[in-house]
Amino acid sequence: MKYRANGFGTTAPDAGGADTVLGNEYTTQLNPTNTRGFVSASIGASAKIFRTVGTNLFQTAGLSVTEWGLFNQPTVPGGVMFSRVTFSAIAIGIGDSIQWTYECTVGWSAARGVSCAAWARFRPSD
Repeated sequence: MKYRANGFGTTAPDAGGADTVLGNEYTTQLNPTNTRGFVSASIGASAKIFRTVGTNLFQTAGLSVTEWGLFNQPTVPGGVMFSRVTFSAIAIGIGDSIQWTYECTVGWSAARGVSCAAWARFRPSD
């Protein structure tokens, strides 16, 4: 899973993992257009943590980003979505960027299971 996408869907992710696409994926609003951004994947603080980091650059003003997804291919539409996260709106202007960090702890126990989280660092343009 090496490609990230942003969107403006507000429906909560399906708890059973049935989501296959973002609610409303941004495509032409990103630079480059119609392509999901590549993420660098690595091991996190332990061997059980899958970590990705990547930045999206926006070329359209007036956007509101409310969802993020991790996919196995760059082309839109298509691919398999590994994870989808929704959050409070981030207002976007031309030249703004968001750096996404995603970590998923893989392991199994009756109490813990699999635990994943995403967070963002918003960088407005000057």
